[in-house]
Amino acid sequence: MIDTLEVTTSGHCDPRVSPRIVASHPALRGIGRGCGALVLFGTSWAFGAAVAHSFYVTLMLLQSPARALRGNTRVLAAGWAVVVSVAGFLIAPYGLWPMLIGLSAVALIQGFFRFGEIVSMTRSPANFVVFAGLSGTGMDVVDVVLGSVLGALFILIVARFLFNGEKPPPPSSSAWDRLRYGSMLAVGSVIIVLIAHWLDFPFANWALLSFCLLLAVGADHRRRRAGERMLGTVIGVVLATWVALLPDPLPLIVVGLSALLCVAYLHVGNYTLFVSFLTPAILLTMPTQLPLLETGIEHVEAVVGAIIIALMVSVAAGVLSRQRSSSPVTESGD
Repeated sequence: MIDTLEVTTSGHCDPRVSPRIVASHPALRGIGRGCGALVLFGTSWAFGAAVAHSFYVTLMLLQSPARALRGNTRVLAAGWAVVVSVAGFLIAPYGLWPMLIGLSAVALIQGFFRFGEIVSMTRSPANFVVFAGLSGTGMDVVDVVLGSVLGALFILIVARFLFNGEKPPPPSSSAWDRLRYGSMLAVGSVIIVLIAHWLDFPFANWALLSFCLLLAVGADHRRRRAGERMLGTVIGVVLATWVALLPDPLPLIVVGLSALLCVAYLHVGNYTLFVSFLTPAILLTMPTQLPLLETGIEHVEAVVGAIIIALMVSVAAGVLSRQRSSSPVTESGD
């Protein structure tokens, strides 16, 4: 469950959530994570690995909404997570182009979860593609539905106890702002999936997740976040490559230490070091037939591609916004 930490980083950009709500009660939050691990194990034991995997991927999507949203909107986000899971799984067998249409729709709808500069739900397109990939593995749609529903119910129950403090009403967000964000997300997601398909690139999900998280921060902070993610990924790949040369069980020990350091740097808000230790923790535990160095290089390539596409769609959206804001002036001058 190491890469679950990746989702929580967007919480640092959420000014609506009081620091007391996010950072208080660390013991209870630890208990929440422990309960999550136990429930995941119990789900796997009771229903099988397929249901447990659906449960886990749904949890990753809902961690940020669980903290940032209020009760009714949180329930809506949980329902949306289930829809994304089932839709991705059912659409994938019809081919690439229907999947791209579904991916675009998912991205546009995620735009409605934007409140001001706050993106409460960050990775719906990534989850859609993950479940699309699962459709060819022999998993049954019942496993997807059951795992997603259980994951959504679990996160709602945990959020009810851990993140149920008073939150101010969400900032207003115009339909244009939500459409602009959703369109940026849709265009970039489609480009990533198409390029990965044409190049037979195996880490499209990592590129797509990186892209979604880059767009989750405000436009003024996006370039800085891109630089931090790039630097952290390179440091993490170098560290993982070196650690892989050590004799057992040292790599496993490093994985545990890296996971702890991820949590530590996540809480202090150092995104570069967070990614630096997240990357080796993922690479050293990833089931793959490729050499670790090759896997690491392809992770770097995925992040580079995500950064380029995120900055391109951001610039394009900025140009369109400036044109839109200046158009009334032009009309009045005529």
